[in-house]
Amino acid sequence: MNNNDRLLKHIQINDGLGYDQNEILQTIISRTEDGDCEQTAEKLLKKFKSFNRVVNADLQELMQVGRIKEETARGIKSIAVYSRLYMSSLYNSDMRVFNTESAYSMMKDNFFGRQHEFVGMMILDREGHTVYNDIIAQTRFTAVPSYIRRAISLCLKYEGDTVIFAHNHPAGTTIPSREEIVAARELQLAFESIYVTLFDSLIITDRDYSSLKSAGIIRSITDEVRSFKENLFYRNLVLDPGQEVLDFGRKLPGESNEDEDIFYDYSEGDFDDE
Repeated sequence: MNNNDRLLKHIQINDGLGYDQNEILQTIISRTEDGDCEQTAEKLLKKFKSFNRVVNADLQELMQVGRIKEETARGIKSIAVYSRLYMSSLYNSDMRVFNTESAYSMMKDNFFGRQHEFVGMMILDREGHTVYNDIIAQTRFTAVPSYIRRAISLCLKYEGDTVIFAHNHPAGTTIPSREEIVAARELQLAFESIYVTLFDSLIITDRDYSSLKSAGIIRSITDEVRSFKENLFYRNLVLDPGQEVLDFGRKLPGESNEDEDIFYDYSEGDFDDE
């Protein structure tokens, strides 16, 4: 048994207690490298300042700074993937979400170590049990989120009653952008059409998070969308089951100039033919 094997065994026996970042990192490097693993670990920590920054560093930069093989660099970066799987497995579908804080506790690990923007979605049943909790897209926010179709499909598949969205800000700020607020409005409009509640949308960083619900944005969006929906109903654009529409959007008499804007009357009642 060489020195690296002995160190790994001691770390496992003692659950990592008493060992520093260098020693932990060199045991990982020693799996695929034959050189001075202690010196390699020292170079990486000196460059990236901490263990978590080494794990999240660019693959090519890891190889260049540590002068290590691609296999070794990928092994280091896989720590974040294994950690996410481990932490997410601590939460199962029997757990219930009661508020924003409990939702954050269950969703934050999906974003651990991610250096690009991702969107996560949690689906709850009628009793608040989690039936789905995972990343659904890598995206940059625009006015109309590209993942709406997937989100709706997942909600129908799992027969969801309530949904919570989350996305990460790798830059570290928890302030929502205008595009993110518009995207939340589009999501609310989509879920209103299938009678599913958008409970909250979270912005998550490595150390903090913010809630659109706590900021009053979700309530404002919900009121706006429902007001819009009610307005459509009273204009007979949304119908009760079995109701028929007669003279739908019929042009008013006298409005025949093609160069002018055409206005329609959606109110009840019949009109004389032109």
